[in-house]
Amino acid sequence: MPCIKKPQLRDAQKLHQENAMFEVPSNDRLKAIKVGDYVKVNHSSERFWVKIVSCLNDTSYTGKIENNLIQRGLKLGDVILLTARNVYQIDTDQ
Repeated sequence: MPCIKKPQLRDAQKLHQENAMFEVPSNDRLKAIKVGDYVKVNHSSERFWVKIVSCLNDTSYTGKIENNLIQRGLKLGDVILLTARNVYQIDTDQ
């Protein structure tokens, strides 16, 4: 089992509450996230795709980073912990 990292990801839902022009997936869509989906998250001003590898409950997941990143501390292939509040975008067809 790979080490699961717990980065401080941005809260997309909070950003949407502060600025309605900032779009996020609906609550129904967030509740439908499943293993194999790709979600976009943000850490240290860098957005990147994560493939969901397990659903811990209705709003918490582990996922594998699918992008090469510029920032230090996270990299392609790392497994991270995230929640539905961190999700900016969902793609089921990557």
